[in-house]
Amino acid sequence: MKIYIATAMANRAAAVECARLLTDRGHMVTSAWHDQEELTAEDAMTDEDRARHAAENFAAVEFANVLIFLDHRWARGALVEVGFAWGRGRVVIGIGPREGRSLMAEYCGAWFSSINDAMGLLG
Repeated sequence: MKIYIATAMANRAAAVECARLLTDRGHMVTSAWHDQEELTAEDAMTDEDRARHAAENFAAVEFANVLIFLDHRWARGALVEVGFAWGRGRVVIGIGPREGRSLMAEYCGAWFSSINDAMGLLG
């Protein structure tokens, strides 16, 4: 399966671990932002950087069959990716506590407390 991982930049370590678990099970991870050696904070990006990153991320979501959303309180950009994936007919899976999640996270077709719990669905 081709899977995009969406979360806040501040939650990068969780995205890296999720990608490792997925690739260990033979899935292809289409998101690459979490593997970059240095991530530039969004506030420090130029307009050109923002446009390039957004285009790269939307293309990676488009290429995926599934988007996994790792909930995080600063995941505003990831919620845009959730909406984009949902609008494109992709399967959207949410990971995290159900309490306090964003209203937009309701677009997730399934919700799990951990990536390990979601693995049964993903195979």
